[in-house]
Amino acid sequence: MKPDLAKLSPTELRHVIRQGDYTGPTSGLCPGYTQANLVILPRDLAYDFLLFTQRNPRPCPVLEVSDIGSRS
Repeated sequence: MKPDLAKLSPTELRHVIRQGDYTGPTSGLCPGYTQANLVILPRDLAYDFLLFTQRNPRPCPVLEVSDIGSRS
């Protein structure tokens, strides 16, 4: 029996996915948590990408922008 995915914590959901027991979209799972993607760009593309995300805040929200060379 498959677990109710909507009730899993992020850690539990990642385990289910790693086991191959779920291969569908993850949007909307783990309510109360934010799903994010990491984008690392060369300096010459960064400003244009930031401008694009500011003009498209709903599909491309920016959670954080770090300084060049930042490791934290």
